[in-house]
Amino acid sequence: MTHKEINQNNSKEQERAELHRAIWKIANDLRGSVDGWDFKSYVLGMLFYRFISENLTNYINADEPTANLDTESSSVILELFRELNKEIGQTIIMVTHEPDDKQYVDRVIWLKDGELQD
Repeated sequence: MTHKEINQNNSKEQERAELHRAIWKIANDLRGSVDGWDFKSYVLGMLFYRFISENLTNYINADEPTANLDTESSSVILELFRELNKEIGQTIIMVTHEPDDKQYVDRVIWLKDGELQD
């Protein structure tokens, strides 16, 4: 293993440790302020996000990218995402509360009652 590879592995371990500390800090801050089921759903969502973050290295994270936009601007953004995906194979992970946004994507994964549904 080269010195560069060792440094990259150490960096990844440090990032994971930092993420772990951040998740537990948030969890400890939330404890008692939400009911048990909401807390469980939150933790499951964070773990799913962590899995995606660690296993998909080339993606765009779009957290409600059209939330405060008008219909025309939303369409422009979503079309751009679609073009990036089709033209260069860019993965886009988008979280949205807009049911109409699904017309722009190839796959939808729902998180319902703490369970992933394809």
